[in-house]
Amino acid sequence: MTPSTRLLSQIGVTLEFIPEAGGYVAIHDESMQTSVKGVYVAGDASGIEEASTAMIEGKIAGLASAIQLGRSKKKKLLVQYREELNQLRAGPFGEKPRIAKEKIQKLARVHHARL
Repeated sequence: MTPSTRLLSQIGVTLEFIPEAGGYVAIHDESMQTSVKGVYVAGDASGIEEASTAMIEGKIAGLASAIQLGRSKKKKLLVQYREELNQLRAGPFGEKPRIAKEKIQKLARVHHARL
């Protein structure tokens, strides 16, 4: 299981090798937005995890993009989805994904600060 990031690479999304995430992944913020404004990721391209996690990340990406476009104001729902992710990663099996996401979020903040 290796993240598929070729298309993201072709449009200039910042990728980094994060061993805990399964390889090269798209650097993204907590809303799943990549280094290219308006491009969101979910699932394996954001790090290898369980299918249930990918589905929640998809909900976050979709809702965050709708909010950014002014098509939704459901910010409380976004908070709820993020909490669901935290719960999925809370147990012992979530340690590796938790570490991966912490590294990705740190890199996202550094990348965002450079812009």
